[in-house]
Amino acid sequence: MFNSNSIQALLNLITSCVRAKNNELATPGKGIFTNLFFFVFFSSLSSGFNSMAATTLTDIIKPLYKHIKEEEMQENVSTLTAKILGMYPENNKIR
Repeated sequence: MFNSNSIQALLNLITSCVRAKNNELATPGKGIFTNLFFFVFFSSLSSGFNSMAATTLTDIIKPLYKHIKEEEMQENVSTLTAKILGMYPENNKIR
């Protein structure tokens, strides 16, 4: 899927586009545009990771758990597993 080099290249492209846009703005507070852009970007990225974690848990891990243990997964185990899966994609850090 994505590796750290492709994500870094995407961030560099976004940063250069934002800087070009900020240079067009001659008003104070042009950093607000940059901050909002990155807030939306990282929020969407985080939502995607959490969505993938929930889907993986529901579609793969819970059926395997039920097949192996022959019982339903407890709620606290399910919650902990979803949290770990949500943090897994390089701990949500872009290097």
